[in-house]
Amino acid sequence: MTARAAIVVGTLSCLAWPLVAAAAPHGPPPTMRGVVARVLDGHTLEVRIAGRTEVVRHIGIRTPSILDPIHGPEPYAQRASAAHVELVQGREVTLRPDGPTRDAAGRYLADVMLDDTLVAAELVRLGFAEVQTIPPHLQRRRHLLTLQARAQTDRVGLWADPDVWRFYRPARSGVLASRRTMSFFHVDDDKAYLEDSREPFESPEAAVAAGYVPSFEYAFHAERELRRSVAVASAAYPFAPYAGSAMRPATAPALPVALPRTDEPVGHIWRGGVFIPIRR
Repeated sequence: MTARAAIVVGTLSCLAWPLVAAAAPHGPPPTMRGVVARVLDGHTLEVRIAGRTEVVRHIGIRTPSILDPIHGPEPYAQRASAAHVELVQGREVTLRPDGPTRDAAGRYLADVMLDDTLVAAELVRLGFAEVQTIPPHLQRRRHLLTLQARAQTDRVGLWADPDVWRFYRPARSGVLASRRTMSFFHVDDDKAYLEDSREPFESPEAAVAAGYVPSFEYAFHAERELRRSVAVASAAYPFAPYAGSAMRPATAPALPVALPRTDEPVGHIWRGGVFIPIRR
């Protein structure tokens, strides 16, 4: 090869390298190992990693929202936090990111693994956490919901206290918005995954603030998600002390009048700015 040809080849190689580097995929974020320095609450912890401390938020769960009008949420939040401490305090854990690694508060989002145990799933199984699905973290939703239903039906952890069902407010899932139709979908709506251009939001309110409107079937799926919790409550406690209704003796009807109807609507119609369910 002549000197001139070598110079040309070298120049072309230098020009092509940035293009190859730009086209190369980034790949998933790496897993990290660290030691739990402190538990902050039922779903957040501090992990010491290579000389720095990360505030880590479990993916897919939260501490149940139980708003006792006299004692407030603190007694239940403290019990959830204590269960979290017992599981992980001072232990070595592995952090496995799944999608975006930071939330709006700057917390590191990850599946926290204790040996081969997913800590979030264990907290749900023990009855000290509930499922909260925030897109795009959707991978474990079905598994966690199964564990939650079992824990609630078996009355373990926080669910063992009958008063919980009087003041419990189930977590709502985030939504997936379509940039093509400018509408947002519930995470249980399969139509959301047919859209190529999607934007995740932590809540339907956040999607509305960004200019999106509910999809035609959003209200149906949101109602079904709430009704799932109501059905578990009535199965776990025949007197169904749910959503602020008065405690009733075991001989009372299984479902109080205040509970939603159990027959699923066949569809919804948009009237007066809200979706109204259509039933047979």
